[in-house]
Amino acid sequence: MLYAMKNIVLFPGLAGDHRLFDRLVIPCLNRQVVVFLAPEKNETLPSYAKRLAETIQLGQPLVFIGVSFGGVLAQEVAKYCHTEKIILISSISSNRQLPQVYRVFNIFPVYEWFSAVVLKKLIAWVGRKFTVKNETETALFEAMLKEADISPIRWGIRQVLGWKQGSPSTDVIHIHGSNDRLFPIKYIPVNHTIHKGEHFMIIQQRETISALLQSILA
Repeated sequence: MLYAMKNIVLFPGLAGDHRLFDRLVIPCLNRQVVVFLAPEKNETLPSYAKRLAETIQLGQPLVFIGVSFGGVLAQEVAKYCHTEKIILISSISSNRQLPQVYRVFNIFPVYEWFSAVVLKKLIAWVGRKFTVKNETETALFEAMLKEADISPIRWGIRQVLGWKQGSPSTDVIHIHGSNDRLFPIKYIPVNHTIHKGEHFMIIQQRETISALLQSILA
């Protein structure tokens, strides 16, 4: 299989880091994993995305690959970069793809009242409840969460719930799991479905996702 080698920027999800992508096999010229910045006081998503775009060190055009909240962020950062395509994994491309129940938390943002310790414990509980993981996968998820800065996490939850993108971008490719319970597939305009894929499938089914990315980039 022949590849046109790309400059690829990888956007992890909230509380995630480079470890989500370390064992993903992606043909590329260069790759960069985005590191979350500390949000400024009352910072908007467009402002944050513009600052994050300035940290991208690779030449353009670019291919963005975003996981979960990283997919939302990739779409916003792409407004300040020349992107060839945006690949979303376990993510959304419009606020209309969020389940209705999430809008309650946008109106009543109870997560804002929790301390960093309590909020991380709540996220860990949600991670265990909504994505079945083995011991190794659970250990990785909780290690990333423990080490993550809470300010981008709290800010990122607010941005997802209040996102204003009504129509998906035309250059977006959706890879989604059939068993994703955080972003149910029935709301997503999927291009590629991962059978029995859950929200943590970037780790759980990395061989399948690697092969699919290779095909997309070929």
